[in-house]
Amino acid sequence: MTDNNTFEYVWRLVQIDGQPPTDEKIHLNSRQRDYIFYPFPHHGLILTIDYRVWDLPKAGSESSKAPTNIVPWPDAYQLRQFIENKSPSKTPSLIAFTDQLATPIASPLSSKIPMESAKIFQANFAFVGFDVVDLLTSVSGLTSIGYTPKDISRLAALPPKISDHGLIGTINDARIFAEFASVAAPEHAPFFPIEVWCSN
Repeated sequence: MTDNNTFEYVWRLVQIDGQPPTDEKIHLNSRQRDYIFYPFPHHGLILTIDYRVWDLPKAGSESSKAPTNIVPWPDAYQLRQFIENKSPSKTPSLIAFTDQLATPIASPLSSKIPMESAKIFQANFAFVGFDVVDLLTSVSGLTSIGYTPKDISRLAALPPKISDHGLIGTINDARIFAEFASVAAPEHAPFFPIEVWCSN
């Protein structure tokens, strides 16, 4: 939806009953001290599309009964339902766009926001930055890959601009970081920039 509408395919809809991670939480959960997860200076929430690093309610709690919806390559009906949902929620709803049709189930017709929902989307969602992911597994290169001190020193030479929401701020920086992550974690390569919008 930005960068001259390059990112027009909806890769994933995510609505999670939980809290996005913070850089502090990701570093705290790192089991290997030789590696650094989330290699950027940022304080506060990180609106990563990688839902596996979110803090989820504990089983048995009242809030654990709330739904978690993760829909890959949504069709037109799913997109309308998600965008036009009028029920109030404290849970952020994320929509992730890609310029890559990277899987057999992806369809240009079923993975674009319907025209009748476009105005509602623009009024109710805000761009929060770019995540960089393995499209097949949804692993984020920002939050879920361990980087060595050598990787971090290389990254310092090309520091990307980070948004207020802990994501990469520009498409050019996201593409550069995607190449960097693909070299650092070849088992997940290639990484792709994903454009993330969040419900207001």
